[in-house]
Amino acid sequence: MIRDSGRMMRLALIHSPVLSTAMNLLSRAAAALPPVADRLAAKATGLAISYPAPSGTHPSTGRRAPDLELAQGAGTGTGSATRLYEALRACRFVLVSRFPEVTGWEGRAITVAPAAGSKAPALLLVRPDGYIAWAADDHDHDALLTALTTWLGPRQDVAST
Repeated sequence: MIRDSGRMMRLALIHSPVLSTAMNLLSRAAAALPPVADRLAAKATGLAISYPAPSGTHPSTGRRAPDLELAQGAGTGTGSATRLYEALRACRFVLVSRFPEVTGWEGRAITVAPAAGSKAPALLLVRPDGYIAWAADDHDHDALLTALTTWLGPRQDVAST
């Protein structure tokens, strides 16, 4: 991000009218291409930032979570959230799961189900800042419990609360 802002500053300070005109023409032409425009917008807003994922983890780990559509009435503590970013307004982790919810982390995480036809991984643990902490393409219950314990601490016994 800092490198990009430095580059933009150097481009903005070009004093040559010829170079300035050429830069403006190239910028307009590039921004007219949807993939380039999307990439520039993501970089300028910070949405292109991702964190390095540990080796062997799901490719989505460390990336910004897409604003997934959620199944109606599914989940715990989401109110009437119909999208992932609405559920994230609770400032807690969000577990997006196609499978029955896991108990023991209710005070620290919200569980939601993706809408039918969603291309989201089978399990997705999203941090309160909207980045993916952990993901899996299949229902690996043991890996899910390990991820929840790693990110949210030990499971609370439901009977003791």
